[in-house]
Amino acid sequence: MDKTIEITNKFNDLLQFIIDITNDDNIIQFKNNIDNTHIINVVDSFCTKIDKSNDLFKLLSKRSYKLFTNKNNIVLIENFNLKTFLEKNKNDDIWECIQLLYAINRAGDNTHKDKVDKLIVSIEKTNLSPPLDTDNMILDIAKTLRNNIVNSSKSNNKVNPIENMLKTSEDISKKYSNKLKSGNININDMFNSLSRVMGQIDEETSNDQELKNVNMDELNDPKKMISDLGIDIPKDFNPLDIINQFMDNNKNNEKLTPEQIKEMEDFYSNIKTDDLKL
Repeated sequence: MDKTIEITNKFNDLLQFIIDITNDDNIIQFKNNIDNTHIINVVDSFCTKIDKSNDLFKLLSKRSYKLFTNKNNIVLIENFNLKTFLEKNKNDDIWECIQLLYAINRAGDNTHKDKVDKLIVSIEKTNLSPPLDTDNMILDIAKTLRNNIVNSSKSNNKVNPIENMLKTSEDISKKYSNKLKSGNININDMFNSLSRVMGQIDEETSNDQELKNVNMDELNDPKKMISDLGIDIPKDFNPLDIINQFMDNNKNNEKLTPEQIKEMEDFYSNIKTDDLKL
């Protein structure tokens, strides 16, 4: 394949990975407007600056966000703080794109052969690494939820726990979606990890002064929350009763009664996909 095509494809992959995580309108517009000539010029400038210092190449090889600090003046995406993004999002796919942009651009140049070989080894090593440590993932989820709650409390009098749980789910999904799709994350391992790190999470949250000072909003009545979505429910309907009855019956190896099944069918028949969009 032509080197120009490989570079432009990999650059667009980099932009798309960032868009999938941030949904940043500026990045979307940048991706839609940038042409192949501009991409090649940006990547050429990126490689030239890397080659001026062994320290800069080491940062690239180690996948360090410090490569993109202001003092290094290395830019891949205009008007986007790549340093801050990479510091917050430790994403192997994005770093692989960045390293491959250098490797593809310098491929065939004997003066840079050693550097290209080192990056290829680094990429292959990462791809062959063992599955993600799910203990760290669970801790990351807890940390993300904590940060979302604290940050929300700084701009709101009361923090809505449901909104923050949804925000955390979105953040975690964006960060680990590729790992989930590839099978590197096993649900059973996640539950096992949760049991192992629960004590650590409890200790950290119990000693967190910022978290203690958060004023949490009270949870709404579940029936009111469902009604707010525009879904009509019977006045005497209580989903929790059905769940509890189902669990009790399940313990006794009994089936739901026809009345319980009819009640559940009536409830779910009123729910449409559009009703559940937030």
